[in-house]
Amino acid sequence: MVSQPHIVFLTETWLSNKIPSSLIIGALPYTILRSDRSSRGGGVAIIIRDYLTYSTVTLPSSEHEITCIDLFHQSAYIRLCVVYRPPTYSLSKSESLITCLSDIHASSPHPIVIIGDFNSDSLCTHPTPIDRLFLDFQISVDLSHCHMFPTRGNRCIDWIIGNDPSLIPTISISPSLPSQIRDFTRVDYSAFFNYLLSIDWFSLFCDCPDIDSIYSAFSSAIHSAIDLFVPYRTPRPPSLSYPPHIRRLIKHRDALFSKAHLPSVRILFDQCSKKLLFEIDKWTRYSTRKKLSRVNDLYRHISSLKPKLSIPELVSPQNLSVFDSISKSNLLASEFASHFTLDDGCLPSLSSSRAQVRSDLKNSSSIKTRAQKATSKMFLLLKALPFNCPSILIRSCKPHFILRNQHRVDNQYSQIPLFPCQNLTMVLPTSR
Repeated sequence: MVSQPHIVFLTETWLSNKIPSSLIIGALPYTILRSDRSSRGGGVAIIIRDYLTYSTVTLPSSEHEITCIDLFHQSAYIRLCVVYRPPTYSLSKSESLITCLSDIHASSPHPIVIIGDFNSDSLCTHPTPIDRLFLDFQISVDLSHCHMFPTRGNRCIDWIIGNDPSLIPTISISPSLPSQIRDFTRVDYSAFFNYLLSIDWFSLFCDCPDIDSIYSAFSSAIHSAIDLFVPYRTPRPPSLSYPPHIRRLIKHRDALFSKAHLPSVRILFDQCSKKLLFEIDKWTRYSTRKKLSRVNDLYRHISSLKPKLSIPELVSPQNLSVFDSISKSNLLASEFASHFTLDDGCLPSLSSSRAQVRSDLKNSSSIKTRAQKATSKMFLLLKALPFNCPSILIRSCKPHFILRNQHRVDNQYSQIPLFPCQNLTMVLPTSR
């Protein structure tokens, strides 16, 4: 349920008409409903599964960042509303927002749930006039908080309010994004390889009933190795490379932002923001011209614009681009099978003398080399699968994922290659 939610509510989407919905959803079975801000920042959106039945609610006012739907669920309708109230909203703008929400509530005979970032602390002991405004609104329309937990620091500014608490029996708050990331440049790859070689892949996969469980077992094994051998590092915050006069403007604007809800300060904040954007644009154009004026800086600048690592586009035998996971799996299996002989029961059994010849081939380095070359294309496909493994790890471990012993397993999924390679690990090919 967490990995495939029915509905997702988003605030501060920072979307605009320059970003199409198809770029956000892609091929996923979802529909997105957006309310974008005409200027920079803000915005709300609802992402909902295609099979759910709903109707879009016409809003009484378009000046606020609100998206609302009536969801048909269990033979009844539920009104769902997502709201974003910027911290710069004045008292009058907040009153206008409450009027809009009151009209949305009054026009619905169904239960209603309002979700969003209100930038108003429902836990505060000394409420401001705006806090009291929202408190009076909740009392007047009989809405109650479904949770009273801090959502940002010790403040509860992200609300879920409704008139039927039974609609939301449980609520959990996830921690923020981790402050540390994996450092794949400091991996003990020798220990990592030995760990992979110690895994009996055949035993790991033999009890898997379907291809999804095979992939899940393979993915779990690799991520267990990552947990054991890949350390964490704390990324450095981006350093300001702006000249002193721009850094002073940024500091001044940040000081104004804390009081931007005051009309007099809001004017100064807008003026400072415009001047800051102008100075940054001016400095960027100057820096670019300076880089282009020198040949060495020109090539260094062009290299910095290019991605350091890129995965080539996957193309099927019909010369069509491959995007979805099933097609990638089929392409992986096809590439895997193209390098090996499939035993359909018509191949003669090996005599003891021929078996001895094949056993002698175990000591041939050419077999290992051919196996490594044969699997190079497969790892291009593996990087494109939803595996969440960085390219640096796959490149470093690629030789240790090749077949080790002679196994002949014929089941509903695939065939195990017949040629032997010494001291290499076996992975089961994906189903065709």
